[in-house]
Amino acid sequence: MRDYQRQTNNPYRLDHELWMQTLWLIRRYDRLIEEYNLRIDEGMGPDPESLPAGKSNRTGDPTSLRAMKLAEISKQIMAIDKAKLTIPEEYMNGVWNNIITTSPYPRDADPRTYGTYKARFVYAVAKNMEWI
Repeated sequence: MRDYQRQTNNPYRLDHELWMQTLWLIRRYDRLIEEYNLRIDEGMGPDPESLPAGKSNRTGDPTSLRAMKLAEISKQIMAIDKAKLTIPEEYMNGVWNNIITTSPYPRDADPRTYGTYKARFVYAVAKNMEWI
């Protein structure tokens, strides 16, 4: 029940697989931030001299690979941050905690209100990721 998506009167309804994929992206938010900062600060991947010599007819381009990985992580972080702006501040903390830690909604508003804002938030993240 913790990852429940309302089925009726829900204009933000997603397919179950997309709903779950989006929830898990949101749950990875802190790790995405850490990974992005780590890759910016320390570089990406192991030292090329420590890798075993292999036979390949392609030339490696670690700078391009690093840029593509950073761009993908940045896109995911920005999609979540942009979606956070669509939810009023007084509800965002309850929605966020419900998604991240699966804790119950606070009792300062009706649970249906929080459910609506959760659906809107998850939908906005999926739309920002261009999955819908």
